Amino acid sequence: MPNLIQKFTQAKSKSSFIVRYLAHKLDVDLTYDVNAPEDDPHSFQRHLLQGPHVLASDVIALRDNAGKHWVTHVSDMIIGQAMRLTGDYDGDAVSGVMGLFDTLGLPRPSGTFYDIGANIGTHTVQAHTMGFARSVSVEPDPMNFDLLAANLALQGIHSNAETIHGALSDKVGVMKLERSNDNYGDHRVVSEDTPQVDRMDSDAGRTEIEVEVRTFDDVIAQSAAPLDATALVWMDVQGHEGHVFKGAQRILDSGCPVVTEFWPYGLARANGLDLFMDAVNQFSRIISIRDSADGVAVEMTAEDLVTLYHDRLGAEDRGGHIHADILLIK
Repeated sequence: MPNLIQKFTQAKSKSSFIVRYLAHKLDVDLTYDVNAPEDDPHSFQRHLLQGPHVLASDVIALRDNAGKHWVTHVSDMIIGQAMRLTGDYDGDAVSGVMGLFDTLGLPRPSGTFYDIGANIGTHTVQAHTMGFARSVSVEPDPMNFDLLAANLALQGIHSNAETIHGALSDKVGVMKLERSNDNYGDHRVVSEDTPQVDRMDSDAGRTEIEVEVRTFDDVIAQSAAPLDATALVWMDVQGHEGHVFKGAQRILDSGCPVVTEFWPYGLARANGLDLFMDAVNQFSRIISIRDSADGVAVEMTAEDLVTLYHDRLGAEDRGGHIHADILLIK
């Protein structure tokens, strides 16, 4: 009977093999335990994760700064590269937002963490570390989704983590996903609306695949995870946020806070500013996450966001990848 390493070597899709194995869906040889201590002879980590170790041509296993095991892409020059070189990517993002709730004198959310545009799971894992009871992670790219599922299993949180392979938008169906060649966090759902700006030169060479899309309201209707004021929605979908909000009336009705990226160029490419602002105007407070520090929460207005949008697009590079991260509170 072939052992684990032999089966891995023979697998056509290395990342799919990891996911199938970690999900315990192989029909034979389930003697290795992903949760076993590393000195246990049945430990998955002992056999595959002895420090940084290339598993396939574009998949690498590594330990982060906390000693946790991850798999990521070698060719990803943003999240993957940061994990490889520093053992961390945006590691204090969720804890920083929790600190903002303390600063504002508001209870910290701790129910369900909704990670929309979850990539390989870095923010989802942080949320569980910060005490969230459960998570729902949505990721459209098949390569990212494979590693998302693997990483949640490697962290031992998969029993409280729901994963959805697909994109969120304002409709149900199929849409195109533009894929970046070297930044796997910059894949973008292609809006059917007319873009408000031309492409940046750096967007050349992107490929497209078709992905299933759903609305957030549809996800909530079919999920066992509750959406209420104790939840937190974390959204980073490269300019498609306005369309997600349009299909997410349940977010606005629930009273739960939202963390979202505000990227002028991305919103302009998706023609999503008006949709985004329609949603923002239903919240009572807008907090600039990056500008808030040392126990001081910096508030913004809707007019501030619109001004930022036009200022960025008026720059020579249309603002490039410069963006703001904001916390929206009902």
